[in-house]
Amino acid sequence: MMRSVSKLLVVVALVLLPGAGLCDEGPLDAGRFQGTWESVKLEGKDIGTRIASIRATFENDGHWVIVAKIRNDGNLKTETKKGTYRVDKDQFVMTMGDETVRMKAWFKDGRLVIQDPKLDSRIHYQRVKQREKWPH
Repeated sequence: MMRSVSKLLVVVALVLLPGAGLCDEGPLDAGRFQGTWESVKLEGKDIGTRIASIRATFENDGHWVIVAKIRNDGNLKTETKKGTYRVDKDQFVMTMGDETVRMKAWFKDGRLVIQDPKLDSRIHYQRVKQREKWPH
């Protein structure tokens, strides 16, 4: 069961671009992913009810970190996964360990929308605003 949850965490961070009409904010570019994104909507039958929320951070050096809140017997458990990412032409490529997944991504209305290419699951992320740093 934990292996399937781990695979799901990789999958939820990956994207499939449907028709060009859904992409309203320019071409796919690795720089557009950089920053921290938080799930605001989880949909599709395969996403299930176990995942409560996801926070994905894409660093400018090509690394990513996903922190998911997973429901487990009435409790929330936090699970963290790490890997690398890149954009290859029109595909978003993410690697975790020896597993690499190639998908497409799109941005719509200021959100990053993620859809698994094999499952019925779609995740809408909103960029997390960085807090201003106070002078010391």
